[in-house]
Amino acid sequence: MISLKANLGASSAKREERAVSGAARGVLGDFIENSLYQNPHFDYNGAEDCEKQSDSTIIMCVKIKINRRRLDMGYMESYREWLENPYFDEETKAELKAIQNDEKEIRERFYADLEFGTGGLRGIIGAGINRMNKYTVRKATQGLANFILKQGSEAMGVAIAHDSRHMSTEFAEEAACCLCANGIKAYVFDSLRPTPELSFAVRYYGCTAGINVTASHNPPEYNGYK
Repeated sequence: MISLKANLGASSAKREERAVSGAARGVLGDFIENSLYQNPHFDYNGAEDCEKQSDSTIIMCVKIKINRRRLDMGYMESYREWLENPYFDEETKAELKAIQNDEKEIRERFYADLEFGTGGLRGIIGAGINRMNKYTVRKATQGLANFILKQGSEAMGVAIAHDSRHMSTEFAEEAACCLCANGIKAYVFDSLRPTPELSFAVRYYGCTAGINVTASHNPPEYNGYK
């Protein structure tokens, strides 16, 4: 690690919309008939409800119901994995053991992976796959490292900045360590910096990427990665 101090007509559009909608409904019908009803874990009543939806929501409806059913089956397995796997530290496990009788909280933390949105990764700080913690930061950084290595640009390095939020310094260090473990140089600011300084550092040092640990305007219990 290196410290940094420094256009269609209305009628034709309608015809096209009807054609696309009809094709989508046909594909969806085949999908429900051949796939969903064959799946013992799928909510059949839910599939029938989806068939009654308007054309604009029908595919999304099925997708949501499939995901919900799958996630209902998996969040407890993920929770147990975090409790039992030696990869996770004892402090993390203690936090999770404290909620062992709160299924709603377990589901909220493990029903889905924290995902990138328009503002990067953002979430409440805590243990779980749907929380901001050093493990989700490592996972995101490893994904970036894989891409950099595939491009062959590891020698250019990555600049890393952070704000003053809870765990920002720690998350920035985790990201830097993950990059270094992959043979990628990391330029890390020695204290909090605004985003424009990160942009400058990326250009000044000719970096292949930049990471900013921040959650912008979100409440204080949040942090993020972008």
